[in-house]
Amino acid sequence: MPRYMKEQTVDELKAFITNLALKSDMGYEDETIEDMLMYMVTDVDSHIGMSGIIKDLYKDGGFENAEFPTPEDLPPTAKALEQWHYMKIEWAGFHTLEGRTFYGGFLSQDWTEPSFVAFYQDDKGVLRAYMPKKGNGFNPLNKLSFHDDNESDDKYARSKGFKDFEDMEQKHPAFIAELYDSEVIKQELLKRLVVR
Repeated sequence: MPRYMKEQTVDELKAFITNLALKSDMGYEDETIEDMLMYMVTDVDSHIGMSGIIKDLYKDGGFENAEFPTPEDLPPTAKALEQWHYMKIEWAGFHTLEGRTFYGGFLSQDWTEPSFVAFYQDDKGVLRAYMPKKGNGFNPLNKLSFHDDNESDDKYARSKGFKDFEDMEQKHPAFIAELYDSEVIKQELLKRLVVR
């Protein structure tokens, strides 16, 4: 099912997010847009205009961690990639992809791997989020973050020739990095986000 979004420039999306953050009167006047968005999505109840984010991301609880790369973080250095393998996704930060303007960041729980999320303004003027199920660091068997379902994680690890998930994490720590795929995420964004 398509998600309809407003056609706009990166500057217009930045202004929309900034204005939305400032409406909540939380003292964000001197914050970067990345920090404003981080505060907004990890504390949705304290902010105005977050109904779309709640609908899109908080059906099964919330997210404790948000990482929004700044222009200085991108492209990531080799050292950063060692620690944050998911940052190889080229859609982090502000982008316009064939007319679709969004801000890409990463959300996670304390116990899960970060997932790529595209934030955008929908065609009704609401801040929304889309977390692609394909190309993200999910367990392909259940489309959940690893560490959310131990039984399914063990099943996935056994399908790859390991004793269990813990064995796979210890012997092949880069397995998550292999699941993130910028091209697949790009195709998901093009398919699901529709300008109107």
